[in-house]
Amino acid sequence: MGNSKLEKEQFPVKGMSCASCAQTVEKTVGGADGVNSATVNFPAERLTVEYDPRQVSPEELAGLVDSAGYELVLGEGSDQSRSERQVDLAITGMSCASCAASIETALQSVEGVLEANVNFAASRARVVMESDLSPAKLLTAVEESGYQAELGTAKKSQTERTAEEDHARQVFNNMLLAGLFML
Repeated sequence: MGNSKLEKEQFPVKGMSCASCAQTVEKTVGGADGVNSATVNFPAERLTVEYDPRQVSPEELAGLVDSAGYELVLGEGSDQSRSERQVDLAITGMSCASCAASIETALQSVEGVLEANVNFAASRARVVMESDLSPAKLLTAVEESGYQAELGTAKKSQTERTAEEDHARQVFNNMLLAGLFML
């Protein structure tokens, strides 16, 4: 695809019922001539595809998705009619990777969220969303899943650091106590 101008667009996809369905759509579209990349966000039911419009059209992409047993919706919700923005969130209350996965799922279920990634180690979430979506909805989704969030502050607050230090100290003490009981 060398020097050709690629376009990146998002399309709603209907009919997917599991992550395997999403993988089928990704592989079907991603393997087509003229497609540079294809990624499906299953919870948001959206396909993001980067393609060369001189080699493949959105209608042809829809045909590929249809041949796989799903429906790519043209003209509704594509990037041509919507702008997006990125928001960073500082997350507190996570204690494991499962917590991060739970928060990611909660964020991806918010209507208007295009992509959500939660980094457990950094206690952060990065969300790509429609520009008209209120960040307050993201904060609510995180809080309803049992955690706390605030709009992306780069540095951890003193309260956060103290809470993390207290938690680490408690885990260490519990491990030490468990080790003593094993003797």
